[in-house]
Amino acid sequence: ADAVTASKIADDAISDEHLDVTAITGQTAETSVADDDTILIHDTSASALRKMTKTNFVGSVGGMTQLNETDISSSNGSSFRISVDTSTYNLLFISMGGVATAANTSGNMPDFKLGFNNDTTSGNYNMFRINSDGQSDAFSQTVGDQDGFYMMGSGFAGFEYLNAQAIWVYAPNKTDRYKLVSYTSLGQQDGQSASGYLKIMANGIWKNNSAITECTFTSASTLTTGKITIFGMK
Repeated sequence: ADAVTASKIADDAISDEHLDVTAITGQTAETSVADDDTILIHDTSASALRKMTKTNFVGSVGGMTQLNETDISSSNGSSFRISVDTSTYNLLFISMGGVATAANTSGNMPDFKLGFNNDTTSGNYNMFRINSDGQSDAFSQTVGDQDGFYMMGSGFAGFEYLNAQAIWVYAPNKTDRYKLVSYTSLGQQDGQSASGYLKIMANGIWKNNSAITECTFTSASTLTTGKITIFGMK
């Protein structure tokens, strides 16, 4: 055993034809990946093998990177301040899947507002919104001079269940411009049949040049179910 010692192998002498697949497949399997785990890459600029962390590798190839997730079922409340590092991302996607006051059909998603960097300055949030409750014609309204983006339609009872909200924030890392926000929401309206869907589409501006470091969600009622997940895109 061990007849071939290191001294018998020249530097850079082992090529693909001498490397068995078990060099990889024979390793202990992992079921999760940490941000500082490393992978082996070939650096073409250096013509050499290099290691790279999972964080740097995933960040370099683009796509969505989860920045933060808040499980409301484990931290019931009406206000959530969620930190995000947007320094290397040009776009934020915020998913609010199944967020409601109860985990059954009696719970609803009440009116809530979104803010950034704990900014509650009146007049810093302006939004144009189109609402349709599935029972009548749609109507639009301009919501300006607010201390946050009010996401629900004025006069609506709220989402009963089967709700989902998607929020896009553009240029969250920039310090030379205001931030544009797009918002889409769909769900069964409280007190209506399955055909009574409430639909909301909106665009807004946060009138602040600061890079976004925190997203704040404030609800009119205590939320007990669902998740708020924030992703970054380059």
